[in-house]
Amino acid sequence: MSDSVQYRQMLPGEEQIIYELVERVFNEFVAQGYEAAGVAGFLDYAAPDLLEQRSENDHFVLVATMDEAIVGMVEVREHRHISLFFVDSAWHGRGIGRQLMSLALARCQKENPALAELTVNSSLYALTIYQHLGFRQAQPVQEDSGLRYIPMVRVILPEDSENAPA
Repeated sequence: MSDSVQYRQMLPGEEQIIYELVERVFNEFVAQGYEAAGVAGFLDYAAPDLLEQRSENDHFVLVATMDEAIVGMVEVREHRHISLFFVDSAWHGRGIGRQLMSLALARCQKENPALAELTVNSSLYALTIYQHLGFRQAQPVQEDSGLRYIPMVRVILPEDSENAPA
């Protein structure tokens, strides 16, 4: 067994596996804070067929793998907004989320050199996680279709640009 986490673009056909990761982590940490309609709406958004459609249009998905098993993922819309961000609970605290976010930010900057900020609508559970990743709360808690979230923003600093790949 390897101790090395690998990072790469989602491959076609991995949407179901990624959905299962998202569903598992969402149910473990986030779902209890939502009404049934909110849970259903979130899981509908994360559905494999919609993930595939989004990734063929204006979204990209990066994954973290360990021994070929997907242990984390981040989905980004239009190179400026985090849509989904999940790491399997068995792998929390190992820097996988930080590395996924760093790689996602680098890709956003490469595709959009004028990028001034990265945004996310954080669950209440993930607020502290995003704060550790450099995001700050931009607005009060919002609610839409049974989902409660906190709009957050990460301002892109000059040192972020210096670390972006050429």
